[in-house]
Amino acid sequence: FHPAIGSAAGAECAIISNFFLNNAWTFHDRKVVGKKMIGKFVQFNGTSVGAIIIQSSTVYVGTLLFGIPAYFYAYIIGVGFGLIWNYSMYSRVIWKV
Repeated sequence: FHPAIGSAAGAECAIISNFFLNNAWTFHDRKVVGKKMIGKFVQFNGTSVGAIIIQSSTVYVGTLLFGIPAYFYAYIIGVGFGLIWNYSMYSRVIWKV
């Protein structure tokens, strides 16, 4: 697989654990419980797709321009951009005040 596909698959696997960790720790003061949790998880997964696209695109462009050996650096940059996107969306959409 191309590194962009691998990074997207890894990000999707992390989304599942991240929802529960964010709910229990990062946004514990706005914790989602009960039946709302399913809907919020779907929203969480949907907003997280933006980070997957950002990260995968960064890896794709980085490896296209600088070759596969640049994968690590492109991945780190993509993770940084994705982190900013995720926190913004999670605090404004999923766990909004």
